[in-house]
Amino acid sequence: KGVLQPLFVAPLPSDKIPKNAKPGHFLLGSMSLLKNEPLTEASVVPFKYVITETAKKDNSKKEKKEGKDKGQKEGQKKEKTKDEEYKDALRDMQISWISKLEVDHSLYDDLRGQYPDHLPLFKARLEALDNHKDRKKFLAEIIDLSKLIISKIDQKDLMSFYGMKSDPRPDAATIKSEKDKLKDLLIDSYCRLGKAQATVLESREGEEEGSEGLPTVTADDIKETYQTLQQWVDLNDAKVSQFTMMYAQYMKQYGRALKIAQKLYQEKANPEMEMTALKILRELGWDHCVDHVENLLLVKCPKTYTPF
Repeated sequence: KGVLQPLFVAPLPSDKIPKNAKPGHFLLGSMSLLKNEPLTEASVVPFKYVITETAKKDNSKKEKKEGKDKGQKEGQKKEKTKDEEYKDALRDMQISWISKLEVDHSLYDDLRGQYPDHLPLFKARLEALDNHKDRKKFLAEIIDLSKLIISKIDQKDLMSFYGMKSDPRPDAATIKSEKDKLKDLLIDSYCRLGKAQATVLESREGEEEGSEGLPTVTADDIKETYQTLQQWVDLNDAKVSQFTMMYAQYMKQYGRALKIAQKLYQEKANPEMEMTALKILRELGWDHCVDHVENLLLVKCPKTYTPF
């Protein structure tokens, strides 16, 4: 009795120490030395615990192993011979020339024979046709090509991917980038398909010259395109504004079409959009606005130079 004896206490687990506690801080309390209930209170002594720097776990081996495994996986994916790299680079370069060459050039047909499932090839061809100055001549091919691209994209797989709450896979960022590209291509294809369908229907309603040779398109076709597009993108998005404007015109929703046309003109002013707005104003019967826009166009786009 009365003899002091050393008592060694194991360090507290790191999860038992307050998160904001740092080395040098201490905890004050009491410690019971006996477990038996009657003697517990008698064996309580004051206790002071000084927090020291916690030992860090050695994760270097684990990190090295994970890094090695990841590197091996990436190496397996990216491992290509110089010949394969050359062929891919040559293919991509040739695809970039599709929009620069004439539409009837044989390059597209040659590449399609070699790469029948390469989506960037079809995308380049679709853009070249849709942006051609004689676009109406290629409406049938634009519609067919858009449908071909859409058919080659697994929409159910895309929906299931974007329906995931989180992706725990180590290459999740790469997968997401690929899926985003597919989604953008799908939206673009639906948009170009819808614009081509709207052009066909508009030409037939207006009985324009050459409308006899246009592809067969029904009102249900363009409605289906419009409804499907809503599954993938907000229809107020700038990417699909051109199609939504044309669809609104076809559905005789001229107020909505005029609003979209004004928005497009504010983003990028061009005479074509002004003529579209003028056409919508005529459909609305707003003659005072038509006169104002026509007079404005005479000032903005004079046919002759002002004499000195």
